[in-house]
Amino acid sequence: MKQKIIHEALNGIDAEMVDKVEKLRSAKRPLLSLFIKIGAAAACVSLAALALFGVLKKSPSDSIKPNNSIIGTKIYTGDNSANSDRPESSDKKWEERTVNERYGTLLFNEYQYSSKTSASEGDEIPDGKLADFIGEYDLRGVNMELEGDDKIVYTTGRVFAIDGIKSDCAVAVKFEGYAGNFVYINSAYAAKTLGEFLDAMSLDENMLFGPVDYYYEPDVSVLSAIEYDGVDGKVIRELLHDSRDAKADDINKDTLAASIRISVDIPLLGHRNHSIWLNDEGYLTTNILNSGKIFFIGEERAKQFKEYVINNYQGYELVYPNGSDKEHIDIQEID
Repeated sequence: MKQKIIHEALNGIDAEMVDKVEKLRSAKRPLLSLFIKIGAAAACVSLAALALFGVLKKSPSDSIKPNNSIIGTKIYTGDNSANSDRPESSDKKWEERTVNERYGTLLFNEYQYSSKTSASEGDEIPDGKLADFIGEYDLRGVNMELEGDDKIVYTTGRVFAIDGIKSDCAVAVKFEGYAGNFVYINSAYAAKTLGEFLDAMSLDENMLFGPVDYYYEPDVSVLSAIEYDGVDGKVIRELLHDSRDAKADDINKDTLAASIRISVDIPLLGHRNHSIWLNDEGYLTTNILNSGKIFFIGEERAKQFKEYVINNYQGYELVYPNGSDKEHIDIQEID
């Protein structure tokens, strides 16, 4: 699709509808959701609900509470409203927003790439990580301080490839008159295999791992898990490397049910506390690139990794009452 055609299509969209979609895109994301995002607002809501169902659903095979590996309890007692004074991009006045917050959508490569929703989510791309200059492209924003269709505003940015990242996944944008290189991500990127997905972003080099959580017998009112720190990153990388041939699968309630969550950071893309999920049926799900990607790695491989974590590490039982967050925590050690 040509840029001109994209402009004509966008010019026919009601400004308030675009603003609603922009607000959905920049809304605070639940800690344990899959952050599935697609273009249509209605479909976005339905998939987000499906993702939540998948996280809260009891894993249907042999999920048990491994009492012998628990060394304490962390109860998250805070209320999400405690963070309500932190301004999101959509809540700021136009002049208070950073340039990438103002123009959150890049029209590039026949897709709409999205910027990070807040400048505080991650550092900008350093100049040394910029690769080839691709060209100048249009970016779109919504200025709700204007009236009618004038709310939809455009600017032009210089688009660069990012070292080690396929431009189909993400690019960097420079704006005239502004310092910095800003990340824009294509959530619609789809790989045929897990290996293709890993290679597209050089994830073996760019991915850092945090805690691994094991979820057992969760229900809709209290989500319980064991959090294991210090799980050997080499073992996680081996799991991914051995699963390179895993084929992409469709999103459905069975593939979304999960018992293991691996916390993932990709600093180059501004990704912090993203997820790799494993379920007992052998599906791997991730929200890297801010949308649900699912691959079938096999039941045995998923089970072996879960047992490795449970049998080789000790962790804290996590309890999330409804509405809690990670800002407030009560830690109780086992004597």
